[in-house]
Amino acid sequence: QKVLGHSFSRPAFHPSVQNTNLILIAPGRGTERFLYTTLSEDLASHGFVVVSVDMPLIGYTIFGDGSIVKPSTDFQPPPGMMGGPYEKVDKFFEAPTTMGVLDLQFVYEQLKDLNKADPNQRFTGKLNLDAIGIFGHSLGGRIAGQYTSDNKYVKAYAAMEGIPPRAVRYKGLINIPTAMLCSKGTFPYAEENYNSFLENAPSPVYLVIMNQFGHNSVTDNPYIYPESFGYDIDPQLALEISRKLITGYFVMQLRGVGELKQDLKDIEQLIITKNTNE
Repeated sequence: QKVLGHSFSRPAFHPSVQNTNLILIAPGRGTERFLYTTLSEDLASHGFVVVSVDMPLIGYTIFGDGSIVKPSTDFQPPPGMMGGPYEKVDKFFEAPTTMGVLDLQFVYEQLKDLNKADPNQRFTGKLNLDAIGIFGHSLGGRIAGQYTSDNKYVKAYAAMEGIPPRAVRYKGLINIPTAMLCSKGTFPYAEENYNSFLENAPSPVYLVIMNQFGHNSVTDNPYIYPESFGYDIDPQLALEISRKLITGYFVMQLRGVGELKQDLKDIEQLIITKNTNE
């Protein structure tokens, strides 16, 4: 009721599209798949097939018959826990991470079936499922990190304020160039946790510090409900920057076009460093 989108229901692929990459979106805890519409539309406009995945009990899920599964309070961190020690945070999120990975795997398998033989012929042979990307937000970033570690067909992984589980970080189990996004206000509290990933990563990690951003600035939420968020950055500007950043990363990583740090050097809200352990 508040936003006019640019999407169409069940469009056909353009005749020029023979085969394209899939990008999965893993939402944050308590959010819904459609709150990433701006990012999804931008990625789709660059020729990607984008699937944002609801995760029952983790997010707010509405099924086709109208039934609703609300986020479980079991997965809501108790007051003060996120301040550390981080071993407790890792332990607390083990169960929802396992659940979320299974949700992503289920969706991937369904897409494999469609790619093999879509009854409506829209998706048959259109998806390159050997080189997919994934973006995760908050808890979705942790889930996406585990999923990336588990599946070698994931060739691009970006996350906003959600880092992979402990074993994945410390054992360096993700061997592709990745992008870790964090708001400037959050980073001082999370630096140690990010370093546990950066210092053990066998491939380059683009660390992006986002000035004036808040935890939800990459979603549509602050734009739709500005009165509920007090971030310094204008919600529309935040989404414009987020689109350039996230789409830029996936275009670079999945198509080999561009270089993230160089391409976005003029955006004053972003501080991008490329970390390598070579």
